[in-house]
Amino acid sequence: MIEPFVYSHTMQNLVRMLPPPGQGTPDDYVELAIEQMAALAPANAAEACIAAQYIACTAQAADCMRRAQVADPATAQRWAACGASTLRLASSARKQLMQVQALRRKRDADPVTRAQDEATREACRRAMQQALAELPVPARQCDAAAAPSHGPRAIGSANG
Repeated sequence: MIEPFVYSHTMQNLVRMLPPPGQGTPDDYVELAIEQMAALAPANAAEACIAAQYIACTAQAADCMRRAQVADPATAQRWAACGASTLRLASSARKQLMQVQALRRKRDADPVTRAQDEATREACRRAMQQALAELPVPARQCDAAAAPSHGPRAIGSANG
């Protein structure tokens, strides 16, 4: 079972990764993302992260393809290439999610490995919480302004 804070954090990140809605309202767009997340049925934080990547990449690919339809020919080609590339990333994330879920289900079916995995997760949580507690306060604070800004760019541009 995923802790509620994991859902909250994952949803906040997912909403930030989604492109602006092309049609409908922003609420419709977010509701669609919620339904997609529920359909993918992540059972832990790692699966939720991969599922969010899949949903965001799928939405970004659709946005690129939509933009390609209304752009001038040179720009349309770049948007279409970006959309195709992003769709490959989405497909890769979906495949990775399915593999991770299959392995988890296999390990969960065996009581011994399930207990070992839970003990490992609990030890990891404790170690990470201890490490966090030992960090100086400024290192524990996230700085949104320091996060890189990624916008659309021409393929092969010198800017990155």
